[in-house]
Amino acid sequence: MLDEARRRTKAVDGTVDALSYGPLPSATVLSYDGLPHDWRRVPLGELVDIMAGPSYTRLPAEVRSAAGDLRVVMPKHLREGRIDDRDMEKVSVDVARALARFRLRSGDILCVRSGAQMPPALVEKAQDGWLFSTNLLRLRALETDGEPLVLPGYLLAYLTLPETAHWLKEYARGTAVPSLSAATLALLPVPLPPLAHQRRISAVLDAVDAQITAHRELIQAATQHRSTLAAHLLTGVLVPE
Repeated sequence: MLDEARRRTKAVDGTVDALSYGPLPSATVLSYDGLPHDWRRVPLGELVDIMAGPSYTRLPAEVRSAAGDLRVVMPKHLREGRIDDRDMEKVSVDVARALARFRLRSGDILCVRSGAQMPPALVEKAQDGWLFSTNLLRLRALETDGEPLVLPGYLLAYLTLPETAHWLKEYARGTAVPSLSAATLALLPVPLPPLAHQRRISAVLDAVDAQITAHRELIQAATQHRSTLAAHLLTGVLVPE
């Protein structure tokens, strides 16, 4: 396990080291708000369709169980930009059919609507068709001529920036229980480069994310190896040479 983790880490380190990026050329023309001339600053509501989860009366606790057919994503499942599929409740096919408009698609982004503000998460292909719960907002990229206005990976990266998280926290309504409405989220200003540039940005960040994951797995494997090694050394099973 440790050797495999080392190999994966070495591979992704090589990928990241091969990435090419640098500062903006000094001759680049900037717009009035400091962005490159071919970028725009666009309200989020012009880039994505924002939908709140079903009301509690439509998705109450009594219709959810561990033995259902279709998984339901809740705020607690949003972790580090991904959906953690452990400890999930499910609903029957009949309930899911009645809530068809709340089915997720690969590339959707989920944000917490009320309660503790967890970082947004991206819906992956394996989670296509799952439902999202009451306390979540679903973001789905709008399209023009068959092309998305914003790439999910690029948007997720922007939504998880500390500055964006601060904006969301400041604009969340309520006192004891912070709440972020779809209308408020739609006002979030998003710096928008051309699609080709979005793809390059996403590729760089995806590679670094893979590097982070590989290093975490290496740490976990090394920790387990250390525990096993210590047990063997301290009981005489192994002897240092």
